[in-house]
Amino acid sequence: MRDCNSPGHASAPKHIYSINHEVFFRRRGNLKRTLTIKEKLQVHLLDYQASAKEYEAPVEITQTGISEGIGIRPSHFKQYMKPLLAENLVEERSSRVKGGKRRRKVYSLTDEGILTATDLRNVFLEEEIRYFDLDGRISEGKVSDVIESLGNVSLVQLSDEMSMSEVLDPSTLRRRLLEPEVRPVDFSRTSPRPERFCGREMEKKRLLDLIRKGKTIVLQGIAGIGKTALASKICSSIKKERSVFWFEFRKWHSLWGLLTDLSRFLEAMGRRSLGKYVKAESTMDAGKLGSVLGQDFRGVRAVLFFDDFQKANPEMIEFFSVLLGITKRNRDLSVVILTRELIPFYDRKDVEVDRAVEEIHILGLDRMASRELVGEGVEEFGVFEEVYSATQGHPLFLDLIRTVPAIGPEPRLSYIDQFIEEEIYSELDTDEKKMMKVASVYENPVQTSLLFFDESLDIDTYLKLKKKTLIGTLEDGRVQVHEMIRKPFLSMLTPQERERFHLWAAENLLREEDGILQIEGVHHLLVSGDYTWAARVLDERGEQLMESGHSEELLSLLMEFDPKNLGVEESAILSEREGDILRTKGHVDDALKKLEESKNQYEKSHSSEGSGRTGRKIASIYKSIGKLDKALKIYTKSLSAIGKDSRSLEAARIYGGIGSIMARKGRFEKAVEYLLKDLAIAKEEGDRKEIARVYNQLGYVFYETGAYDRALKFQRLSLETRERILEEWKKYFEL
Repeated sequence: MRDCNSPGHASAPKHIYSINHEVFFRRRGNLKRTLTIKEKLQVHLLDYQASAKEYEAPVEITQTGISEGIGIRPSHFKQYMKPLLAENLVEERSSRVKGGKRRRKVYSLTDEGILTATDLRNVFLEEEIRYFDLDGRISEGKVSDVIESLGNVSLVQLSDEMSMSEVLDPSTLRRRLLEPEVRPVDFSRTSPRPERFCGREMEKKRLLDLIRKGKTIVLQGIAGIGKTALASKICSSIKKERSVFWFEFRKWHSLWGLLTDLSRFLEAMGRRSLGKYVKAESTMDAGKLGSVLGQDFRGVRAVLFFDDFQKANPEMIEFFSVLLGITKRNRDLSVVILTRELIPFYDRKDVEVDRAVEEIHILGLDRMASRELVGEGVEEFGVFEEVYSATQGHPLFLDLIRTVPAIGPEPRLSYIDQFIEEEIYSELDTDEKKMMKVASVYENPVQTSLLFFDESLDIDTYLKLKKKTLIGTLEDGRVQVHEMIRKPFLSMLTPQERERFHLWAAENLLREEDGILQIEGVHHLLVSGDYTWAARVLDERGEQLMESGHSEELLSLLMEFDPKNLGVEESAILSEREGDILRTKGHVDDALKKLEESKNQYEKSHSSEGSGRTGRKIASIYKSIGKLDKALKIYTKSLSAIGKDSRSLEAARIYGGIGSIMARKGRFEKAVEYLLKDLAIAKEEGDRKEIARVYNQLGYVFYETGAYDRALKFQRLSLETRERILEEWKKYFEL
């Protein structure tokens, strides 16, 4: 589509709006003159001209930074930049960008561009404007006067505000842009809820003080020493004055899963930039992500808690370096990291010179708190000093000792596994032992009902184990077993129990809506030995799990499959899933290789549906890289594989792919023919996502043929369909 500011559109109206990537026009009312998009772009670059030539350029002069700064989609950037480059007003070069590792294209004004942009700015500053004064009366003055009174507001921001109102309200603008007010949001439902908490008064006071100073705090200590309990107490005490976010690293968690959770936290405060970033990107660009996070966290008073940081995979470390940069600039944001070992996403300068990071080593409880925790049982035997000496005030050990009916005068605490086996396990009844084994199978917190393996296990069994602090409870009511306790109980499973309990866990978790729990369900199928069922689940739910942001977790899960235990069709399913994931990550050649491998395996197993589906995906990749003839040939073969008379959704998607190619080749009548076939099947099947996609494609085709009324009609239908889908999802999540 051509740019409305290009020579071919000299008489087009200036104000534009966008519907689903297609641009249409409407006339602006009788507002004061505001900056056009091309003018905004020049003024924006003028603001950063002084730092444009530095060795590390600011992210604000990259395509992403400029698009965000002037309020356009990155996909529309080139159509506005191209004429400025042609007119020699802007120059393009490759440069390192602050916070990034690779070189990127950056843009700056030429000498002529500086003069032009300066003139633009000066003229705009002299514009007369109507605004509300401090007494609420309408006054008139120059833009320059309003800018001076507002302080740190850009001309682009002011221009956008002027385009929306006949009379500017400076106080409202100041509050929204400079002093945004955000009510505290609580995203700590997954934080543990300690049943007993003793001591730690000095640590609590110090932590609260550091949080209010906007520090990044690293709490380091051995397993079970009380890091999580301490942080959970702090989280509960501060959630009324600041927004809180809690994230615990677990098996299969990926960077994108973390960013998705964090984006939901920010969206609850009306900050949507990270959410858009997560949906649009497949790999992390540190500079771009830093800009997005900085924008979303501006004006937000929040504390982010990250538990079990030692389990974070290497790709997440760079994210935490970016996050540290945000906290250095935003004193209202604090990060608390709980870890067993120090993982350096920062350097000693951050700790010792800048004082941006505080490292706190958590030790055992003091004697007074330890005595309070174990209670009177130990005193009856007069062995408190021996117990304290043996445990060094380790809270988990002390809590376990408290539950042992008769500890005796010689507590054996050299090894936790041995202690649990000899002092804890031996004291449990048959039902308690069984429930502990079932609970220990789960990797992630679950609902209490998922512990009731058979009729012998009931709520009374659970309450007894909870009282003995062997099973912990989270804020949202879910339960979990501490890792130090879980591992010894897992080692006690017999082969028969291992198969039965893991299969039970799989059946339960595969009913859950949460993607991570479904992935864990597949893991339990693998442990139980049911590889065929595991592969079938990935066949049925793989695409949905990817769409919900779990590509990285799926890739890790695929590595758990043993090829020796797979049939030909199961191998085809796994190869297809790996190809899908590689494609989303931008690894086109590797994706093609895996999908070709999958297609051949489907053909060997005589699965025409699988062969047609993978063929369609291969064709889609070739279409995306511009190899249209090759893509068309593969689409046609894939349609033959599933049957040309097929009314399946797979056939619909192939028709849609062919229609898209016809449109790109300029064969618009053929494009409409194939797209209408796609639409008819999609309507029969009730697939509204496919319906919305086809409407969008038809809108594009009719726009290119000059049928603007029909183009607008289909674009509106696409938008309305997507909005209905979104509304239903919102209602679902509210429920």
